[in-house]
Amino acid sequence: MNRVKSLAISSGYGASSGLNRSDSSVFFTEEMDLASKAGMKTESSMDKRIEKHNAIEKALVILGQFAINNQELSTMEISKMLGYHKATASRTLLLLKKHEFLEQNEQTKKFKLGPAIMNLGLSINKSLKNNLIQIAKPYLDKLRDTLQESITLEVLSGRNTLMAYIAEGPRRIRLGADVGMFLPSIATAGAKAILAFISPDEWDAFLGSDLIRFTPKSITDRKLFYKQLERIKETRIAFDIGEHDPDLNAIGSAIFNIEGIPVAAVVVVGLASRIGDELNSKEANEVKKTAECISKRLYHIDHVPDSLWDWLESINVEGEFS
Repeated sequence: MNRVKSLAISSGYGASSGLNRSDSSVFFTEEMDLASKAGMKTESSMDKRIEKHNAIEKALVILGQFAINNQELSTMEISKMLGYHKATASRTLLLLKKHEFLEQNEQTKKFKLGPAIMNLGLSINKSLKNNLIQIAKPYLDKLRDTLQESITLEVLSGRNTLMAYIAEGPRRIRLGADVGMFLPSIATAGAKAILAFISPDEWDAFLGSDLIRFTPKSITDRKLFYKQLERIKETRIAFDIGEHDPDLNAIGSAIFNIEGIPVAAVVVVGLASRIGDELNSKEANEVKKTAECISKRLYHIDHVPDSLWDWLESINVEGEFS
């Protein structure tokens, strides 16, 4: 029984009651007042949630203004840049300062990013380093399925590369390698892909005194090898054409972290009859594309964006597996 009916019955209003119809307006008016108050309460709660959401959004937008260069900004500058009322900007800035997302220069009274942001960044960076294989695995598996060849993830370890992950291809002849195996840096596509982006001043120290010959196709002339590294830096594609194993060819492309440091390489390996040395081949393009996708997952970008939102857009890899 609803509240209107219960009020009418308890007050004696009905077909046999002595009250006329106009008297009933008292009860309906009371019911409408109660409903109105309940509606106002619900609307007020909703307004508070919307206001809280807007406050969070404003705080994030303000943080975004510091995200690229962390230049000190004043309350008035933030207010003008974002079109916020000065009081709103001031209140949000002080709240961010309270929780150490921003810190304030005591002399200029301007704000910049605080230690809480740095701690979050360090946590992300540590997580990315520890989870490189987990991040890269779905991309490597997809590349294996696309090319129908074995795909490896190689990381530098001393003067060699370490096989960190292998997505074994479906072909009858498979890659005879195991996770944890070391490969020489001077004769493999993965190592060359990474080495090309290390400072040339460090190449001599990295390679040592002699370039070892593994096959007749191994490059042992230092100047020729360095010229090859320079070309790899331009194209972002490295080849191993029978330089380590006379029966196998490989194509590699470097993976970069947020600091632009090459931390690993994606490599496709297969028989020389199936893998060539053409820059525009399907294999080369797919390897390079996969390395770029993984780099984006490590928050790497090739240029400095104009804003935080441009940066977020540049690292968007959503839909890669759709």
